[in-house]
Amino acid sequence: MPCPHYDIKIVQRSRRQSAVAAAAYQSGDRLFSEYDQRQKSYSEKQGIVHTEILLPENAPPEYADRNTLWNAVEAVENQWNSQLARRFIMALPRELSREEQIRLMREYCQAQFVSKGMIADFAIHDKGDGNPHAHILLTLRPMDEQGHWLPKCRKEYVLDENGQRIKMKNGEWKSRRVNTVDWNDQKYGEIWRHEWEVIQNRYLEATGRQERVDLRSFERQNNPHGKSYNKWLGNQAKPSHREQLRVMIDQALEQKPADFDGLLKLLTEMGCEVSRRGQAIRLKAPGWKNVARMDEKLGQGYSEDEIRAVLAGEKQHTPRRKDAVSTPTPKVNLLVDIQAKLQAGKGAGYARWAKVFNLKQMAQTMNYLTEHGLLEYAVLEEKAAAATTRHNELSAQIKAAETRMAEIAVLRTHTINYVKTREVYAAYRKAGYSKKFLAEHEADILLHKAAKQAFDDLGIKKLPTVKSLQAEYAQLLEGKKKDYAEYRRSREEMRELLAAKANVDRLMGYGEERQNDREKEQGQDR
Repeated sequence: MPCPHYDIKIVQRSRRQSAVAAAAYQSGDRLFSEYDQRQKSYSEKQGIVHTEILLPENAPPEYADRNTLWNAVEAVENQWNSQLARRFIMALPRELSREEQIRLMREYCQAQFVSKGMIADFAIHDKGDGNPHAHILLTLRPMDEQGHWLPKCRKEYVLDENGQRIKMKNGEWKSRRVNTVDWNDQKYGEIWRHEWEVIQNRYLEATGRQERVDLRSFERQNNPHGKSYNKWLGNQAKPSHREQLRVMIDQALEQKPADFDGLLKLLTEMGCEVSRRGQAIRLKAPGWKNVARMDEKLGQGYSEDEIRAVLAGEKQHTPRRKDAVSTPTPKVNLLVDIQAKLQAGKGAGYARWAKVFNLKQMAQTMNYLTEHGLLEYAVLEEKAAAATTRHNELSAQIKAAETRMAEIAVLRTHTINYVKTREVYAAYRKAGYSKKFLAEHEADILLHKAAKQAFDDLGIKKLPTVKSLQAEYAQLLEGKKKDYAEYRRSREEMRELLAAKANVDRLMGYGEERQNDREKEQGQDR
């Protein structure tokens, strides 16, 4: 399956960008920016089907208003080069209903961002052109328990081996800036991307769909064994940018797009950047800095006019790159069956397979089967099922840990608030719930009531200590890190096994045979 669009950027004032404008664009609202005293209006924008703001527990309730929220962000970010917000744009599975897409976004934002303390403002766009997608804006600063913005970083003194401050030649103490939260750590780009893949596939599976999302890069999808791109293609020399673009166009054409726009959309989903400058289409493959024009310089058969002629049925497309992977000589069982099928080139199963795959990919599958001793179909099927089960078990463990960690974070806040306001609430009760006392201490009393209600909802009779909650959180975090390392290994193993099994099934027609057997059994039952 192609790699759907998933993009993360930072809204930066140094680039003359505005968080208020970004929020107005994705929501279609008319917002007023207090920073530059200008209206940011996108009220005429079409295709905005849902907008929503999710707040963490300690955020002021007035931040549920989009104009208030992003003006507050821009007010606290008062530097000329301030980073204002983190911005996501991601493709949504069009196989899901609108309600499922909304639940998907809400759950993803809550688990990955809001539970960590960020405010998430998200919107779903769908013009009915088969390209539903979502926008997310995230706050970058943490907040304290009263909902006040905290610094993004703090100064920390550098100490020597004896734990003493180090004085510099100018008489000042040596120091460094330390981030107060790790949200900008590069690891989160991979984690958020991975979790987006996991939750989409969980929703697709829950709705009975067979499609699965793969957010690995184009190169990694075609390289399941971690070998270099050059070796996978069977060449010694590094492929040029144009060679990689030709491979991508070949694979896009294999999926039989309806028209030229459909082909460009497939290229975009593969990770290729597509733009137009004047009359020329400009392409940039993943990992390359410069663009290449889609003209005769891309190679014979790959210009825009030639590709349009192919899609119109006016000429035949011949992939320029020849297969360079030799088919190994099969020795036993499954490999013998595969080789016989390839040589025969007959049957509905082969016809379907040939439209999507090529001999080079099947050769890779046969190499994989040989290297791992999967020479019988039953063994391959059993290994794939076991890998899938283990992967799902680890996913469930990690999700359970994250759920509990989110609960602990909320409990910790309520516990601290409860203890801090206990004396005030006792005095309020002693005063006979005086309205005057309430007016003077309303904030503390409301915090105390909210904490008490949270404990009641969770059935907590004995107040937990902050120390015990922190210890449990640390234990869960450590376990999650270990599980996640194994989870990533199990995910790759499962993908490799399922990819090999899918190739074999499509070529040999095993899936069709089993479907026919089920239909016969159902007919006999009736």
